[in-house]
Amino acid sequence: MLDGPRVPRPVADVPSAALADGEAVAKAWLLELLAARPLADAAHVPVADLAARGPDLCAAVLRAVGSREGLDELAPGGEAAALAAAAGGLAGARDPAAAVAAVAALRRAVWAALAAPAGGDGTGPADPGAAVALAERVAHVADVVAAAVLARPVADDLAAAEEPWRAAVERRLDAHRRDGATFALLVVEAADAERLLAAGGADAEALDALEPAVRGAVRPGDAVVRERAGRVWVVAPGADGDTARALAEAIAAAASQAAATHGAPLAVAAGVAACPADGIEAGDLGTRADERLFAAQAAGVPVA
Repeated sequence: MLDGPRVPRPVADVPSAALADGEAVAKAWLLELLAARPLADAAHVPVADLAARGPDLCAAVLRAVGSREGLDELAPGGEAAALAAAAGGLAGARDPAAAVAAVAALRRAVWAALAAPAGGDGTGPADPGAAVALAERVAHVADVVAAAVLARPVADDLAAAEEPWRAAVERRLDAHRRDGATFALLVVEAADAERLLAAGGADAEALDALEPAVRGAVRPGDAVVRERAGRVWVVAPGADGDTARALAEAIAAAASQAAATHGAPLAVAAGVAACPADGIEAGDLGTRADERLFAAQAAGVPVA
């Protein structure tokens, strides 16, 4: 266990709402990252990746501030350990120093969200002693994240930035290794996405409709991760092969009906991989889902 005599204790008097708002902290983290860079380097922050996975990381950090169990999740072998290790990649860090700076920016964002004076918005500690305790706990949690980042090769962070679905899959794989929980990985893509994006106008707008349509078609608890315009991934806990295929068919139909190009519905296909039937490693599942997507596109069918 991480908690012990030398570990700052969880801070109990921060309202639960403040400890649950990962999206707000992710937004603040993004602003911190942008503010720390020269304007010419702003494009190097992978905004789409941070928007997709940053709220989950920030929510995990907030849980760690508020509970012993949350801190254990961030520790090596914990459910959120892989997510913590990916913090540098989410921030666009390309060397260890930049990764540490990214975690420092995350710490500032967390502190700003939790340390506002009590009263106005109801957050923050009510007395100076509680503020000190909160500062110590936030700093310790940030140190745990920094250690996870530094234990991971920078090349792994860059690979994670190119595979934004991987962190969500790794979390489900951790659950599978603990209790055998099944899940499916779906990749959903619009046909000719690159051409439509390059065309701009109504064609590019049709691609923008794909992700909201997918989010509207998934089940509660499913994770949707955007890779790029016209291409998203879905991690579906508890879905076996048949359930995953039915879900993929529903998603492809919803996305196809959400937009049209030149008077015809947007052509959308999906590939499906299931754990453990198609593999128990993230890379194997991603490859299998992609192979089935290509098969569906080649056959002119929505799902393979």
